[in-house]
Amino acid sequence: MPVRRLTMRARGPCLTAVTLAVVLVGSLTAASGAWAYVPSVPKQPYYADSLTHTYSLSSSSLTSTQRSAATAAMNYLGSSTNMTTQAVAQTATTDVVINGSWPSTAPYNSYYAWTTCSKALNSSYCDRFRIAVNRNKSHSNWRSLFCHEIGHTLGFQHPGGKNSDATSEEKTCMRSSPDVIVYAAEDRAWINWWY
Repeated sequence: MPVRRLTMRARGPCLTAVTLAVVLVGSLTAASGAWAYVPSVPKQPYYADSLTHTYSLSSSSLTSTQRSAATAAMNYLGSSTNMTTQAVAQTATTDVVINGSWPSTAPYNSYYAWTTCSKALNSSYCDRFRIAVNRNKSHSNWRSLFCHEIGHTLGFQHPGGKNSDATSEEKTCMRSSPDVIVYAAEDRAWINWWY
């Protein structure tokens, strides 16, 4: 069994990297066609607090293109994993709030977007995330960028390498320069296993 290294980052004031080794059985099962995924240790910290990922989009601070791309990225998460995604009006219980921002200070003024935990339940779970989009910058593929930021709400960090060097099952929007609109096969398997 190959051992894969997955890296996740802590949210909030501490941006500490936590690297965990997991065992991935890299063959497809004949019956289900799904990845058999057996972690050697629990993947922590866990970020999303439930199987349902509700989200709201700012109608005033996001462009219509950005709102469409964020919706498409959430729909991809819901259709490619067993998570449920649902657009809702913003309330105190919305899981992911997506809005625009006009940052003027470093490092945020150089980012296309960033994700923060705005309401932690404890050191392992985040109840509410905020995805902020830098309105001062344009991006060539908003959908892949939102796929990337939504991945951070699930606890994923930036894997090394480039998608151009990866197999089709290893391509992911979680790389530092997102250029695809998919999560790697092992990321989807982990989501399905955990949630």
